[in-house]
Amino acid sequence: MSNRKTPITIARAGSDEAAFIAVYELTLALHREGGYATLDNIKAATAVWRVLDEGMVWLARDEDGTAIGTLGLVELPFWYSRETYLQDAWFYVAPIHRRGRVGIELLRAARSEAAAAQQKMTRIYGRGEDGQS
Repeated sequence: MSNRKTPITIARAGSDEAAFIAVYELTLALHREGGYATLDNIKAATAVWRVLDEGMVWLARDEDGTAIGTLGLVELPFWYSRETYLQDAWFYVAPIHRRGRVGIELLRAARSEAAAAQQKMTRIYGRGEDGQS
């Protein structure tokens, strides 16, 4: 069952403990779903904290305030230039909220802030419910 009509809020995540916990729990869910390499909790937690502290992170929350999606971006230099661009560190929406507005609204927030800062963004790809891009 999809929650496409659930009111959501999208906001920049702070670099405080509450934001870290919300984002880290969502990135752990991303890891569980993705079938990626073995999880190193210390490395993962350090990476999430670094992106919260130095990058740009957005959290989507439902009407109860539960974190249901996140998008983290980091600034990297082009290999051929001194200019930089924004690359996703992660992009995750809880399964029940997929195929709705959550992912779109996270991307809109990121694009809007990137445009205001005159930053280039790479194309961000997500997976559909069937695991395909």
